[in-house]
Amino acid sequence: ALTCASMILEVQALTGRTGDTVLVDPTRITRWLNEAQDRIADTCPGLADLEYDDSTSLVTVEGQLIYALADITCTDPTTENQVCHLAEVYYIDGNDSAKLDFKPVDEFDEKWPCPTSPGYDKPHSWTLRSNKIELFPIPSSGYASKTLRVNLTRYPKDFSVITDNTDLCQIEHVDEGLINYATAQAWGAIGVEEKRILWQTKWNEWLADYKVKSEAMLAWEEDNPFDLP
Repeated sequence: ALTCASMILEVQALTGRTGDTVLVDPTRITRWLNEAQDRIADTCPGLADLEYDDSTSLVTVEGQLIYALADITCTDPTTENQVCHLAEVYYIDGNDSAKLDFKPVDEFDEKWPCPTSPGYDKPHSWTLRSNKIELFPIPSSGYASKTLRVNLTRYPKDFSVITDNTDLCQIEHVDEGLINYATAQAWGAIGVEEKRILWQTKWNEWLADYKVKSEAMLAWEEDNPFDLP
């Protein structure tokens, strides 16, 4: 695996800009590498390297429908929204613990257009709306103060120290893709459209191939939790 510093040197070499401090400088390349990491995470749900199981951040509150993903604290500093993809949500209460059923927003709204009208009870279903989890039924007092365990994938840690020779991407086997993306952006900054298109095509083809491979690995697992609509 290549470090951030090594990839910076590679992008500068591929664009003939070794030592550049203007158009293809280390700070801009680092930003492009981080953009590429996030695009990989967005495009490929369920990457094993990014899996995270949170069982402390969200706690049920009597009468509360909505629980924000922004309140989930992942172990590594990432982008503004640390959660990339949700897989499963569990209600945790000892022997009364249960996996909650996922419902797409339209089905959730069709079944329960007014979630408060049936009264409060133990949650059994959830949906995701605007980066917020909604529960049904809304917790009553007897089902409040209970943890929601959330299985998810997070965004990878951003490269930040561009001269650090130990700073590796948290996703394995993606160095080629990161370099392709950053090189395309670099040629765009330089203003050579033909080469920007060439490297953008390399990135698009690499990402499509990587997505196929990641989906094949997920297909080996029964009841893949990331296979949500």
